[in-house]
Amino acid sequence: MSCACLISIVYCSFLINEPKADDSVVGSWPPQAIETLERIEIPSGYQKRLVASEPLVRDPVAFGIDERGRAYVCESARQEDGVEDNRSSPYWLLDDLALETVEDRLAMYEKHKDRRPGGMKYYTDHDDRLTRLTDTDGDGILDTRNLFTPPYNQPLDGTLAGVLVEEGRAWITNIPDVWIAHDQDDDGVAETQISIQRGFGVRIALRGHDMHGLVRGPDGRIYWSIGDRGYHLETSDGRLLADPGAGAVFRCEPDGSDLEVVHVGLRNPQELAFDDRGDLFTGDNNSDAGD
Repeated sequence: MSCACLISIVYCSFLINEPKADDSVVGSWPPQAIETLERIEIPSGYQKRLVASEPLVRDPVAFGIDERGRAYVCESARQEDGVEDNRSSPYWLLDDLALETVEDRLAMYEKHKDRRPGGMKYYTDHDDRLTRLTDTDGDGILDTRNLFTPPYNQPLDGTLAGVLVEEGRAWITNIPDVWIAHDQDDDGVAETQISIQRGFGVRIALRGHDMHGLVRGPDGRIYWSIGDRGYHLETSDGRLLADPGAGAVFRCEPDGSDLEVVHVGLRNPQELAFDDRGDLFTGDNNSDAGD
């Protein structure tokens, strides 16, 4: 991912007065990051600041901010290097369309492993990472980095595309799991990480049709979305929620209980947002051709 818009993090904040000239564009920033900042258009009354760039942040996909202004960044190095796309592997299209569970997908990888360099090792050679970036000196610039959870690099994993952080707990969406990680001593490294639900991303479909959009709803529940890679979910209370080829929006209690499908039949819903009346909005990514 060499596009300039993917190598930096920009914060936009609302000001009572007109924004002053940006004070974070300094000589230490890479030229691409500065160019990206200059291209971003913001409404009157807002200020834009570049707060992190390569090498501190690498291949970012999504990020969340905690109560102390620290950024938790989902980074992916597995695009076309472990995270697949049917357009580059048309030979398994019919197999993919027949999949009903994530275990079926793993079996399909095994079936076609000789087409990949290194066989099944191909799927574990690269990592997706969740990092925490911190401003240690209070100048508004994120300046330190640490790995918050172990890398995500199993054959069924990816893309790591969503994180929501509250009071040391992080909800994480990374096909095939929704995780909760807990940093109890606030050292920037989660001591525990458990899967609260597995079974997302039955099919390969198209790269970018990931699981993302984590947000807390007005009802206190956790909401998120998935593209049309489908799901086969055996819930903790014994229910089966399954549609192997649909995009959907889900919600559950913060501990993972009472999982529900809120809406189904979407192609590739991205981020989620609620208005002040509790109505839920998403952007359903349309066809980029070839599917």
